[in-house]
Amino acid sequence: PELTRDPDERTTLMSLRTVFAWLFGLLNSLLAYTVFLAATPKHPLGLLNPEGYPRYAVFGAVTMFVAMLVSALGTQRAALEAASVTKAVAHVRLRDLPRAMLAALGSRSYRAAVVAGLFLFVGYGLTENMNNYMNTFFWGFTPQEIGGFIVVIFSASVVVLASARGLVRRFGNRSVGLAAGVVMTVTYPALIVLRLLGVLPHAGEPGLFRVVAGTVF
Repeated sequence: PELTRDPDERTTLMSLRTVFAWLFGLLNSLLAYTVFLAATPKHPLGLLNPEGYPRYAVFGAVTMFVAMLVSALGTQRAALEAASVTKAVAHVRLRDLPRAMLAALGSRSYRAAVVAGLFLFVGYGLTENMNNYMNTFFWGFTPQEIGGFIVVIFSASVVVLASARGLVRRFGNRSVGLAAGVVMTVTYPALIVLRLLGVLPHAGEPGLFRVVAGTVF
């Protein structure tokens, strides 16, 4: 909200934030599969190589620290420049922050957004942390197929960047957000149920990867 008061511009900023997060996340995955957790004679499946994880963890920690610092400072500068065109920024002192947070939680819409976000990101975190286990042991995908998801998600990110602003303009933030949340919450768990019921193709069959890839997209 501090960067622009135009709803369309806000949607574009949110889309860019999401897409860049996915793109650099995909780059991180690519480095994992090709550098830190690459296959070795001792560990043909690189994901099961314990020696790669400490180096991967240090790389991730340093990268996240630098990225967050640059983003925070850059966003602060952009917000101050935008505010100088309209009106002065009202700074909240640290001791007043709890009171300001309680005031924000007094809004029913804000409470709904906070609770929904909590469930959304807890679920997202669980899913992402379980993905390598699921892809390897539940779905039975090869390392090449697991790497193929990078292309799938990259393609989806480009589609989101191109379509988000138009969808929000036509249907509104609330409708698009609810629809996206429901689709994301239902589809992947439904695949797991169908797999357990024996409806989906068996592990090793090309059709299984196509079905899961379509759902991930």
